[in-house]
Amino acid sequence: MLALLLIVVRAGIVWAWPHFCADVGSYFQAALWWEKGHWLYAAGPNGCPCTPLQQPLPSFALWVSNQLWLTWFQSDRAVIYGAVVRSACIVYDLLTFAGLVKLGVPSRMLLWGWVLNPVSLLLTGIHGNMIGHSLALTVLALAWREYWAMSALSLGVAIGLGMWPVLLAPVLAWRVKVLRYLTIAALPTLFSMLWYVYSTHEATLMLTNMLARKWVHDVGWMAAAREAWYLWSGRYSLPETIPEEWMPRAQAAFLIAYTAMLVAALRWRHPRGLAWPVLLFLVVAAGGASEFIILPLPFLLLSDNWREYTIAGFFGALAPLLLYHTGMTLTPWLHDCLYPLNEPHRNAVAALCFAATMSCWVVCARTLLREVMWQERPS
Repeated sequence: MLALLLIVVRAGIVWAWPHFCADVGSYFQAALWWEKGHWLYAAGPNGCPCTPLQQPLPSFALWVSNQLWLTWFQSDRAVIYGAVVRSACIVYDLLTFAGLVKLGVPSRMLLWGWVLNPVSLLLTGIHGNMIGHSLALTVLALAWREYWAMSALSLGVAIGLGMWPVLLAPVLAWRVKVLRYLTIAALPTLFSMLWYVYSTHEATLMLTNMLARKWVHDVGWMAAAREAWYLWSGRYSLPETIPEEWMPRAQAAFLIAYTAMLVAALRWRHPRGLAWPVLLFLVVAAGGASEFIILPLPFLLLSDNWREYTIAGFFGALAPLLLYHTGMTLTPWLHDCLYPLNEPHRNAVAALCFAATMSCWVVCARTLLREVMWQERPS
């Protein structure tokens, strides 16, 4: 029944919210570029930052939408494409749900912590981001941990699709056949990159696209600084010198903190806790894209630390959509309401967004501490 409810709720959102969403637009432009016979990476990093294993997905969604458009629907092809992409997100959420069921998460917690969780509904149901595929495969890798080869392959495909699960690989590999596990987990990504290593130019384009989102700060402490800067100066972007100077320092600090916590994690009593690497990134590494908010959520259900995070994460993910991306993500009606606001009203929206982003960062830090305390707790 919960699986059916998950499908019905998300399908209802897709039907009731048919406009073109932000990330769906990026996927659509990438698919059109591919359809013309061009390499996706040649479009530049602003087109669709992705790994080699992700490249076929936007074009496959375009092929499916074209078949639906030609066969049954004669409406706007872009709207059909958005429905196809967000329908795929429903499948990803369903796979995550299946993994959580196998991990023994109680039904009531599954209902409010995943099926009807507003963070999941916002980022996969409305936002249309495909990050759910790597999240689902990572949850399944944890659920299949006793079958180490299957777990390693699932994690390897997740890394090939999203890169971020590489932070979880050492934790998942610990106390199993470590070297074999990590080797299998590396194979999908390595094989998908073979085509690009023959040329320095192709390899450079690939890396540029894969790392294109490293300067995005929709969540985290730099996102709060950006909104404070808007209140101070009326400008949407921070001065270029601030991200260029502070984001590399913050990322270096994250790597140092991650290494220290990884060493500590080798003696933790609950090796299933995988929320801490992403939480640490959100707290220390100057932030990231808004869809990163959803990544710790399934793992927080295992430690029962999801409630406060859900509330803060929802408003933290919503804040950049209200202030910076209204034309891309919100409905045209809501965009028309927000965009023409005069300066005092815009400042009020910015102040609310600053409060939401800062609160989200504080809650991420609190949740990270709770996760560490849960890991240290006797079984």
